[in-house]
Amino acid sequence: MSKSRQFSASPKKNIKVWTRIKNFIPYFLSIIVIFSFAVLATTEPITIFADIVPTCTDTDSGTDPFVSGYVTGVGPNGFPYVKYDLCETGSDYLKEMICVNGTAQGRRLYCEHGCQDGACFSTEQTPIPTVEPTPTDEPSPTPTEELSPTPTEDISPTPSDEPSPTPTEELSPTPTEDISPTPSDEPSPTPTASSWAPCEDCHFGTQIIGETSAQFVLNINQFPGFVFSGNILNGVYYYPQLPGWTRGLGGGSLQQITNKDAVATSMGIGDEYECLVYAPESGHTAGIEALYPDENILTAESIADKAEKCLMYAPSIADYEDAIELERGITGEEIIPLVAPHVDIWGFQFGNRQGLVDNGTWTQEGFLEWFDHWVNLIKASNPDIQIIAQLGIGDHDPVTDLCLPPPPPEYILEWREMLAPRVNGLVIMSAQPCQPCPPNVQDGFPCSYDTQDIEYYNQYFDVTVQAVNMVCSL
Repeated sequence: MSKSRQFSASPKKNIKVWTRIKNFIPYFLSIIVIFSFAVLATTEPITIFADIVPTCTDTDSGTDPFVSGYVTGVGPNGFPYVKYDLCETGSDYLKEMICVNGTAQGRRLYCEHGCQDGACFSTEQTPIPTVEPTPTDEPSPTPTEELSPTPTEDISPTPSDEPSPTPTEELSPTPTEDISPTPSDEPSPTPTASSWAPCEDCHFGTQIIGETSAQFVLNINQFPGFVFSGNILNGVYYYPQLPGWTRGLGGGSLQQITNKDAVATSMGIGDEYECLVYAPESGHTAGIEALYPDENILTAESIADKAEKCLMYAPSIADYEDAIELERGITGEEIIPLVAPHVDIWGFQFGNRQGLVDNGTWTQEGFLEWFDHWVNLIKASNPDIQIIAQLGIGDHDPVTDLCLPPPPPEYILEWREMLAPRVNGLVIMSAQPCQPCPPNVQDGFPCSYDTQDIEYYNQYFDVTVQAVNMVCSL
């Protein structure tokens, strides 16, 4: 009798043995991975950042508000950055970037004579703006009528000084008052601060992916919201600096959140975050796992309970609208009552809906009707659930492959105003192709090395700080 026949003589026994071996393989590999990270964490707990020396270079050599410049370097987690001096929109404040102990820091300075192109006007420069379009718009009709009969005298600098002392005296205060920062500063903060939903009604947050997004969170540290990261090293470095925030760590699959929580615990930062973030999308890491949320959410809940963490679930809305029904023949509306009761925080991703409103394809009323449909389903299934909406800032043009400059801070606040009665907070996210590439990035990963893109990326968060300032009075 051949060996093959001997093996097939008792197939059930052989199948059971193979099944036991096969089922044990994932646990065995997980033990090896966790043990390897644990050894690394216990033997070299500080060398994670020992090889990364933060650098910072300032082009205007320190705090010089009258010179527009920028700082550039590498952050403590290895991410490159470029941060430009920036005039705040609608005010006379300058965010002056400087280097302090090898790291970039922003200083908010008031420009007595106004701010333009990343620099304050100096006392000596104050008369120069009287030639700019804004002041000449008001006095131009009157002098034109008086001086037009004698253009020769008008063009000549000497006669204009001697025969027209009266108009000079009358017109000079007018431009000065127009340019003066006092009138523009006094009326704007009061109505702006009173017109937006209160700071505590809808908190701000983001995903920490590098130095710029982390600095944004640190800049608004006194107004804690929700912050998360898929990078354990970001948690190691930044989370201890963010007490009071709801901090999350996670990934796009059950395996990722299991492994990351185990590694973070072995590295001693298990107490530095409150939530596990499960963000499955069928188009990304999770694949088909994302289309069976009613089954997989039970596993995610068990993982979070075992780790004594809250559970944030952040799926793709496109999966609930289309993919689940195509895969399984049931609608996303039918799935939500089976998922929401097991979730503490629902991260709501708009997909392309925000862009449809911005370009006029959708009305705000149409968007809110769509948004309320899904939010009401979620809240009806779990009245205690919190909802955090993902709001995009800064866009990428796929046709030209260019990142677009940031919108004004009012753009963020107008969206926040629509969403504040419906959600507990916002996480501000930029278009992924405009985000700076991390160290050792894989080929094909959507990110940018372009200096202009990185400048825009930094400005996205500068504008968001301005928006927070307008609401929360930083």
